[in-house]
Amino acid sequence: MAVLALALVSWMFVPPRTAPAPTQASIPHQTTHLGVPDITTTPTWADPIKVASPDNTDMFHISATPSIDIALFAWSNSDDTTHYIGPLVAVNLKTQTVVWTKDLGSYLFHTNTQDLIITSGDTIMSVDPTTGTTMSQATLPADAPVIADAPGIVVTRQDDRMCARSVAHLDGCLWIAADSGYGMIFGDSHWIDTGDGVLDLHTGKPAPFGADAGQGRTFYSGPRPSEVFRMTRDTEGNDTLQRWDTAADKGIGDPMAYKGFLDSLGINAFAVRREVNDSMDSVQAYSWQTGEPLWQTADVSAAFTGGTDSAGLALIAPISSSTAGCLALDAGTGEHIWTDPACAYMLAGRRIAYAVAESAPHTPTTVEAHDAIASGFPTLWSVDVPRGRHRYRGRCRSPGRRQRR
Repeated sequence: MAVLALALVSWMFVPPRTAPAPTQASIPHQTTHLGVPDITTTPTWADPIKVASPDNTDMFHISATPSIDIALFAWSNSDDTTHYIGPLVAVNLKTQTVVWTKDLGSYLFHTNTQDLIITSGDTIMSVDPTTGTTMSQATLPADAPVIADAPGIVVTRQDDRMCARSVAHLDGCLWIAADSGYGMIFGDSHWIDTGDGVLDLHTGKPAPFGADAGQGRTFYSGPRPSEVFRMTRDTEGNDTLQRWDTAADKGIGDPMAYKGFLDSLGINAFAVRREVNDSMDSVQAYSWQTGEPLWQTADVSAAFTGGTDSAGLALIAPISSSTAGCLALDAGTGEHIWTDPACAYMLAGRRIAYAVAESAPHTPTTVEAHDAIASGFPTLWSVDVPRGRHRYRGRCRSPGRRQRR
């Protein structure tokens, strides 16, 4: 029995494993991710939860589910993390008990704010995360991976076509379109890029914009229907981003060169990363309304690439856990207000930003909470992460409800 000394309590956030990212430029994430809570008082860890780990695995994974109290435990071999191996275990973090187990062999799962989708071999199923009950199941054609999902919808790829399936009835296609190569859902799950242009995700009908999506290296993305980009890449690999008026189907402001999209900065601005040279980048903020530039930072290390926002701050973290260091920028001015060279990655709620330090990749040592509203980005609390036997991949949060260590 492996003692999971991470000792989770009634809430955690872990980015779920999803379909492979597009090979084109970095794009805004889907808006169906599970949220991050604001924990203002120092949390404590619960007692360890004991779960049997399968043989021949050395990487432990934790994922949140649409049910706030249920977490999923899975395992893989660190030499091959493309699939999970052995059982998928659901644990109630409030009662600290295993509520169901599925022996799936080799599998993947996908979670959003509403659904838990599992694929194993040629089988796809939607599962109730609280009971493990299979609510719908279907047999997929050969080589038909899940490439995107949103509440109520899952998109699979087969024979250069994209098939949108209802989570409640997985055995047929709601619509079929030419494959775009990535199938990104965007605009708060309203639209999807296909080889036939941008389509309404739920009906498959053409959107009022984006007929050129999927042609060459053009696609659309954005966090909300009112906040959409047109993104292109030329034959030399240079990426351009432009705000897009979806009603008039035309650009807002000038196209801008960028290296990666960081995140929306509230309702007024968004930020992108721009290359200065091989080792340095800058962060540039633009207006959502006009597409015009607002401010640009001094140069930062090219390792700082991951972005999010919290209470109007731009929070920037390294490209990987092998490169440490995080910083916070004032979203209104671009001013550096906080830097932590020991930080490996960050997560953010509406008010609280969390910085995690690691001693090695996938081996966090401390979680530190900052008040992103208060002046100076003050530290509210810091807790050590319990040590366990397993290497693992996951980002966990205790909810602040006090329990004994």
